Amino acid sequence: SAILNKGYKVSASHAMPGSVKTDAPMNVIWDIFRSWIQLHPVTMKNIKENSPARKILAVEPSFIADFTIHPNAEPASRKIKLVRYQQNPE
Repeated sequence: SAILNKGYKVSASHAMPGSVKTDAPMNVIWDIFRSWIQLHPVTMKNIKENSPARKILAVEPSFIADFTIHPNAEPASRKIKLVRYQQNPE
């Protein structure tokens, strides 16, 4: 919803469950992650001093993401319980 509320397109990817495809630039995606962390803080002592996560979270987001559920966040295929990732029968 945060991506949709920012004005970009987003949908579930066919490649892997839980992944998405979007036309949002990476800086917007990172700022959405940073906004989430501001709303749901992590314990920084659990993140190593030289880890990429610490460097990413050290940057202030350029906007605060709106996580309100967007009307287009639930695709029609999910509403009719269409199976997206079928189990391999083997």
